[in-house]
Amino acid sequence: ACCEMVSRLPYAGRITGRPELWRIVVFYLLLLACVLWKHKLRCRKRKKQKNVGYKEQIKTVIVNGMPVLILYLVLIIRINAETRIDFLDVGQGDGICIRTGTGVTLFIDGGSSNVSEVGRYRILPYLKYHGIQNVDAWFVSHADKDHISGLTELLEEGYPVSKLILGATPEQDEQVSQLCLLAEQNKTQVLIWKKGSRLQMGKSSMTCVFPAERDMVEDSNGNSLVLLYEEGSFRALFTGDTTKEQEQKMLAQQVTGQIDLYKTAHHGSNYSNSKEWLSYLSPQVSVVSCGQKNRYGHPGKEAVERIKETGSRLYYTMKSGQITVGNDKRGIWVKEYVRFP
Repeated sequence: ACCEMVSRLPYAGRITGRPELWRIVVFYLLLLACVLWKHKLRCRKRKKQKNVGYKEQIKTVIVNGMPVLILYLVLIIRINAETRIDFLDVGQGDGICIRTGTGVTLFIDGGSSNVSEVGRYRILPYLKYHGIQNVDAWFVSHADKDHISGLTELLEEGYPVSKLILGATPEQDEQVSQLCLLAEQNKTQVLIWKKGSRLQMGKSSMTCVFPAERDMVEDSNGNSLVLLYEEGSFRALFTGDTTKEQEQKMLAQQVTGQIDLYKTAHHGSNYSNSKEWLSYLSPQVSVVSCGQKNRYGHPGKEAVERIKETGSRLYYTMKSGQITVGNDKRGIWVKEYVRFP
C-alpha cells in the first residue's frame, strides 16, 4: 500500500528510454569518476579528523547530490536533431508517431483489429523505448477499433496525453463517448476538429484539411480527419480511412497540392487511392499500414499499381515492420526495421 501511494506522487516514475551507446559509456565513466572523487574526499576527511559543523554538513549534501544529478541528466536529456515519423507495426490498423525537432510528440490513431492488447505490447513499449514521457496531442482520424484500441488501453492505464483531438460526428457514437470519458478521467483536454483547425508548433504545424461540416456523411470512414503535417518545405498527408468519394471532394477543393509523404488511405484499399487523387498528390514516399494475410485483402493490387504509377516509393508495415521516415539536408530517407524476402 505504501509503494502504491508513493507511486502516485508527482515525478515518482521517470521514463528514461533506451540510452544510446555513447550515453551508457559516458554514464559509467562519470560514475567511476564520482566513486574515485568520493574516495579521495573521504581520505582527506580522515586526515583532518575535525568536527563537522552545520554549514559543512550542507556543503557535504550538495557535494554528494551534484554527481547524482549529473548522472541523472546524462540519461534523460535528449536533443532532438530532426523530425522523425514512425509508422508502428500494429498489424491490421494504424499507429503513427511524429517526433518534431523541437521536442513535440504527436500521435495519429493507435489501434489494431488483429493484435490483442496492441497498446500494452506495441505502442507503450515504443513510447518507453524512446523515452517519451507524454504525448502532446493524440489525433483520432475516426473511432473504429483498428484506430483506437491501443489508445483506449493507454488512457485506461493513465498514460499522460495532453490533448485528444477528434473529428466531429453526425451523432455521438459509443466509441467516441467512451474515449471522451477516459480522457476526462485522465485529465486530457478534448478538442473537436474540422477543416481549417490548426496546431502550430514553432516551425512545424498540423492542419485539418478535410472534412468541413458540409462534407459529413453517415459512414465513419468517410468522416475521417485528413491531416496535413508541414515543416519547412516538407509535407506529409494522413488520410485515415477516406474513400474515393471523399477524394473527389478533396480534389474539387484543392486541399493540399503536391506532398512528400502519403499515408495511404484505408490501409491501401482498392476503394480508396484513386488515380486522379494520387496524380494530384504526387508523393515521393507512400506507406501502407496493414497486417499480414488480413481478411480485407489490404493492400489492394489495383491500389498498389496506381500508387507505383506515380513514381512513389512504396513501403508496407506488413513487410518492413516499423517504418521510419525523416527529412534532412540529404532529402527524404526511409528506414525499415524488418525485411522479408
